[in-house]
Amino acid sequence: MATIRNRGLAVSKGQWEAQIRRKGYPAQRKTFETKSDAQAWARMIESEIDRGIFVSRVEAERTAFHQLIDRYISEIAPKHKGAYSEIKRLEALKRHPLATRIVATLTSSDFARYCDERLKIRKGNTVKRELALFQCVIEVARREWGIHLAENPVRMVSRPSYNDERSRRLDPIEGKRSINTTFKAAR
Repeated sequence: MATIRNRGLAVSKGQWEAQIRRKGYPAQRKTFETKSDAQAWARMIESEIDRGIFVSRVEAERTAFHQLIDRYISEIAPKHKGAYSEIKRLEALKRHPLATRIVATLTSSDFARYCDERLKIRKGNTVKRELALFQCVIEVARREWGIHLAENPVRMVSRPSYNDERSRRLDPIEGKRSINTTFKAAR
């Protein structure tokens, strides 16, 4: 059973803390503005524990996205072939307001908005690479660092399509020059 207590002096202005202790599970504690929110959270966590599907979200709820990016830069990126450019790109992405958000609160719509915003000033392939980096950072955090997220929110965002192929034709002089060099090489 969860323990719910008022942390404030006056009932109307206080914060409500829900605390759950179960044998074999780490103690869970969270603070809410209303008592009903605290009770709903406690019921959800206790239900997950009873069903055996509980996974602690504490790390995801206290870690900011820029902290994950910093850790990725220090531990993972130096091992990659294009480490210098990847680190520079991640450093630039850390300055975006999205990097200040808590990891547990990130949604695919946040990254879709980011994509739309960046497409106004950058080309599609650049935005694709940035989304791929975000996805990689979150995936490493989920798989290796114990940051529990139900799914990777970046994976749900559709990537911008951008066709950057060239359509240049040879001048007649260039065509003659290439034919002559081909015949000379064949002799």
